Amino acid sequence: MIALPKQFLWKELLPVVELVGQGTKNFLQGQTTSNILSLKTPSFFHTCLLDASGRMISLLEIKLEEESCKILVLSGDHHKLINHFQKIIFPADKVAIESVDKVIRYELIHNTEKKYSLNSFWISLDSNIPDNLLDIPVATKNQIEYWRLIQGRPPSLEEINSATNPYELGLTDLISIDKGCYLGQEILSKISLRGNVKQELRFFVAESSVSPGQLLKKELENKIDRKIAGVITSSLEDVENKVSYGLAMVRSSALNFKNLFIEDSLDS
Repeated sequence: MIALPKQFLWKELLPVVELVGQGTKNFLQGQTTSNILSLKTPSFFHTCLLDASGRMISLLEIKLEEESCKILVLSGDHHKLINHFQKIIFPADKVAIESVDKVIRYELIHNTEKKYSLNSFWISLDSNIPDNLLDIPVATKNQIEYWRLIQGRPPSLEEINSATNPYELGLTDLISIDKGCYLGQEILSKISLRGNVKQELRFFVAESSVSPGQLLKKELENKIDRKIAGVITSSLEDVENKVSYGLAMVRSSALNFKNLFIEDSLDS
């Protein structure tokens, strides 16, 4: 197990897109999974940006003002966000992309915190960290990745793609079904009514080195079922303890299996 301090800082340089205009809130209402019009300003929150089929484009962290907002791409490709906005913004929307910049994002992490708690803040590249946080250690890349895998958050680029939706990634709390029409809402409503998903993101521990893209299989009556049970999306090798930690998209039919097998090892 990779050692984690009781509290630490996650520090990362990330892109921010600024939208400006009196139509900002209405525009976000129709593009994200959150009920923007119900929020008071200023507000600071997470939300999802989806395509028309309800699949993930980005996980966003937003600072919302009355007639503007700054959108940090917490997970996903910020170029896809910009291209998406550029294709759909019309003069009648009364909103425009004002700027694209980068900020240093800090998040204060407690190992017992709830997912998507907002212990984060942004500072400009030429600013210093607040004095009250100077004694808190900044986590290493491996510590952050280990913590991310255990929490299942935020999903990486391997998990946020055209094959996954928010329910599968454990982002249910970021979805508003009743707020009215938005991109992907019809598909999410059908999933919500059905009450289950085809696959779910799960944490795993493996007794060997694994890599994203490797397939998982399950065992039935002492034989390996050749049907795909899942696929590894993220992994981190713990050399000292000779194990790997990771995340996998696991099909619903395999969720009750305690052990799954990596395909590459089945024929050896």
